[in-house]
Amino acid sequence: MKSIGELFKEIRKKKGLSQDEIAEKLNVTKSYISMIENEKKKPTIEFLNKAAGILNVDVLDFYDGKIKPTEELTSENLEWVILGEEMKKENITPEQLREWVRIIKATRR
Repeated sequence: MKSIGELFKEIRKKKGLSQDEIAEKLNVTKSYISMIENEKKKPTIEFLNKAAGILNVDVLDFYDGKIKPTEELTSENLEWVILGEEMKKENITPEQLREWVRIIKATRR
């Protein structure tokens, strides 16, 4: 089974892009791309989602059977995963988010 970095490199090369070119499109350094391809750094789901869009592939293509979603991983479901990661980076807890939703729903009545 190939690693995420190996698959990323394989897909990048199939699309005819150099490390410099994909780095520019993803707004990262060539060094970062090299670290991902050589398994020295694990890419975030946000990075892989953006890369999948640029490379015109499904984000699951980077996983080579390593994950088996319990439900179909649609773009809508992936958006929820990314939103959750963004909330975590902002130190927003699931409890806070639930409370905000409760407040918004209460104001709509």
